[in-house]
Amino acid sequence: MAPIMETRVDIHDAKTRLSQLVAIVEAGGEVVIARSGKPVARLVPYAERSGTRQFGTLKGRLELSREWDAPLEGDELAAWHEAPILPGEAKGGTVAPSPAGKRGRSVRK
Repeated sequence: MAPIMETRVDIHDAKTRLSQLVAIVEAGGEVVIARSGKPVARLVPYAERSGTRQFGTLKGRLELSREWDAPLEGDELAAWHEAPILPGEAKGGTVAPSPAGKRGRSVRK
């Protein structure tokens, strides 16, 4: 098997030479894209995923307690029935203004 050819480019070059970089990948190479000299992404050939799943691959690796599906009780059950607190929402049920200055809306009453 031939070694994989790796090409390194900065983001500006990648934007201006995308077609050339895709051609390198199609020929079996890889392209590493860097920002300020630091690698941040890799362009590699696309590989189709197999559409089948194999059941039982975790057999013997996973252990569940006998109570894994037991009904919830007390505080744990109550937590599932509470309305979710959305990002930016205060615990009192109102939404804090967004960074853009738009008004939030109340989720809970």
